[in-house]
Amino acid sequence: MEVNTINVILLILGISVFTYIPRSLPMVYLSGKELPNWLIEWMKFIPAGIFAALICPGIFTDNGSLNLSFSNIELMASIIVLLISLKKKSLGLSIVVGVITITILMTII
Repeated sequence: MEVNTINVILLILGISVFTYIPRSLPMVYLSGKELPNWLIEWMKFIPAGIFAALICPGIFTDNGSLNLSFSNIELMASIIVLLISLKKKSLGLSIVVGVITITILMTII
């Protein structure tokens, strides 16, 4: 198959349509409808669940296997950042502490 401008434009348009439809249908269907309280409460957990699904594999696994040892620098840094963020409740400070901790642990280990 030859790659030309028309094919690229059609591909981008097709991808755009198939990305837009699943995002817009719930908004169109649910607009103006009252959602039950249990559903609203349940939906509050979705961002935390997505965040956990994104970061947990990088923290707890090493080359596809579970690694809970002290040699897992991501896990050690995560524990330190968790403690700092629980104590200080500052996102900026947590990020700075995380970067510094990873740098120090990578130098030591």
